[in-house]
Amino acid sequence: MKNILFGLTLSIAVSANAMEIEESVDTATGDVSAKITEPKFPGTDFPVNFNEWKKEDGVCKLFGYEKAVPRSTVNSETSERVIMLNGNGAIERMRSDYPRTTEIVCAKKILLSPLSFKLVTVNEPRHLESAYPVNFDDWKKEDGVCKLFGFERAVPHSAINSQTSERVILLNGNGEIERMRKDYPRIKKIVCFSKP
Repeated sequence: MKNILFGLTLSIAVSANAMEIEESVDTATGDVSAKITEPKFPGTDFPVNFNEWKKEDGVCKLFGYEKAVPRSTVNSETSERVIMLNGNGAIERMRSDYPRTTEIVCAKKILLSPLSFKLVTVNEPRHLESAYPVNFDDWKKEDGVCKLFGFERAVPHSAINSQTSERVILLNGNGEIERMRKDYPRIKKIVCFSKP
């Protein structure tokens, strides 16, 4: 028989769906487990998820736990913009139309090292010298928009384009001007990796 002592509840209000971590301690082993509700990527209001059951542990590892209780994840019934994680808790990419994780049970708290980066959302990026909006014409070049502003790289597939076309500067993957293009959508927002 396990003796469970319920302890810390941590609420982080970062959006309409506030993230909550409810930890419990097994008094026999000292292991700390948690139920995480509405998990968000640290420092942002972006919900997280994974796309294969073998990557379920990634959500828990992001918050300092060894693994997920298998198939304990509950997802939303609606789709939205989410950060997709791999099995180690690292960002794989952004998805624009995917359910968010609403609840997951994690086992065995471990020492969590601080993130070596933070996420920054760049709204309506424009070229610094010309003030023209920018974009790229191949996903392999999306890092260029973030590099233009001194960030390391883009979160894969995080760019959201406008619904209208206009005159824009297309960038290469290093943030350098490739060419001007008429009748092309501008980037409304993109998420970049930055040093903390």
